Amino acid sequence: MRLQPNNVDVILSHAVAARALKRYDEARAGYNKVLSLSPNHPGATFNLTVLDQDYSSVDPNDFDQRVRMTQDAIAQFKNVLGNARNEKLKKKAQQRIEEAMVNIEAIQAEKEAAAEEAAAENTPTE
Repeated sequence: MRLQPNNVDVILSHAVAARALKRYDEARAGYNKVLSLSPNHPGATFNLTVLDQDYSSVDPNDFDQRVRMTQDAIAQFKNVLGNARNEKLKKKAQQRIEEAMVNIEAIQAEKEAAAEEAAAENTPTE
């Protein structure tokens, strides 16, 4: 990093390592630095989206926020598909898109179940 502070591959590798070490702020800063040097960099976009999707805290009962975050992730992974040359990265992005679509369905089902449960709790009993 000291020898090549603007080398996007070095910065990206460092950021991935930081994420693995649970240093999420450092990882985010690295991904953002890569994107500032190389906008739409597919590796940085992919890894930043993974960070947001897998390591962000969100209220599990805020179904709409969870759906929005997942839809945003799908859009970013589609961006990766459009910009990546690396077939392995494209395959990972496609898998993430498919998983995210299943997750949206699951979140919607959770939301419906929660609404039904709330309605049942508010129904007067005789």
